[in-house]
Amino acid sequence: MIDYVVGIDVGSTSVKVLAAGLDGTDVAVASRRTPWTDLEGGRAECEATVLLDLVVALIHELDAVLAARGPYRVIAAGTSGMAEAGVVLDPAGAAKAPVMAWFDPRGGEEIAATPPEFRAAFPGRTGLPVGPMASLSKLLHLRGIGVDLTDATFVNLPEFVAHSLGAPRVAESSLVSRTGLI
Repeated sequence: MIDYVVGIDVGSTSVKVLAAGLDGTDVAVASRRTPWTDLEGGRAECEATVLLDLVVALIHELDAVLAARGPYRVIAAGTSGMAEAGVVLDPAGAAKAPVMAWFDPRGGEEIAATPPEFRAAFPGRTGLPVGPMASLSKLLHLRGIGVDLTDATFVNLPEFVAHSLGAPRVAESSLVSRTGLI
């Protein structure tokens, strides 16, 4: 039996699932373009279910490659990716809105309209500039267009993928620090 570690990366350009040996040697990778729908004005979004379906398809691809090499087991898996992009979940765990790319400019006006004291303290507390990159700005935008955020939970993409694949739904500190929600 061969042991592997697996990494899942949900990036701006591509989504990748990689298997490595315990010595760190790359064994196999499955990758496809991130399924953004490009909209006018530099906006980009995708449905959370589409993104998750892609991750699952890549896992199946990787499984086929690893199975062809012989019996194996995955002893550890991790996720990484765009912490600034995420999913707003209702109490049942369903997405309430599409995932907006971190580079999507939506929310810029809303965060610029927050009180001056908030904007002054924001970079020091979050390590992020005041602008649309922070997940907080996307949430302000969603609220402004009528998405009910009552009882909603925001999870960034690495957390969403991990939870969707069976991990507990938790916030990881280094990823949360990139959202502006800390």
